[in-house]
Amino acid sequence: MKFFFMFFILLFSSSVFSEDISDFEIGGMKIGDSLLDFMSKDKIIEGINETKYMYEHIGDEFGEIYIFESSGRYDFFSVWIKTPKQNYITKSDYLIYSIRGVKSFNGEDPDKCYQEMLLIEESISKEISSEVIKNVGEPFKHRIDPTGKSLVKETAFRFENGDFITIQCTDFEENLRIKNNWTEGLSVGLRTIELYEWFRPS
Repeated sequence: MKFFFMFFILLFSSSVFSEDISDFEIGGMKIGDSLLDFMSKDKIIEGINETKYMYEHIGDEFGEIYIFESSGRYDFFSVWIKTPKQNYITKSDYLIYSIRGVKSFNGEDPDKCYQEMLLIEESISKEISSEVIKNVGEPFKHRIDPTGKSLVKETAFRFENGDFITIQCTDFEENLRIKNNWTEGLSVGLRTIELYEWFRPS
């Protein structure tokens, strides 16, 4: 199936504010969709195998798949599902638990990323229910940079059931970014509480 890529589309009724994370989509995908509607089973398994080394310290209940197709707004996407077992054959076995779109601002003034981040933040704020908690954080040091020169700024919208939307701008120390070929810039994500709890240290 052809991917229909979009920037950050808010799906909502004109008379009711969004109260559930499944009202939002990124790259044409929503939480609870089957990834089989967008990729083949072989491609999904290949993608999980390519990234699983990064999460071996946590376990293998979930797997991450990168989709490197530019949408004009996003440069690539990250999707999380429960790791398929051998007997996983139906669409419901490949449900999406997280979606993230990333736009590169490599080597650019981080203010450009912050400006775009603010536009998305304002758009979401207009469409969510008053029950959704918004948290705008101050820039903090990225945990993978021992020099403390790499910064992350994040705004999070937490829904009543614990699911959340995050908007991040990452600004790596330039020499470190070039050395490791990392991507810095804008990240917009949808994540379920189930995946969040899996990530949390026990």
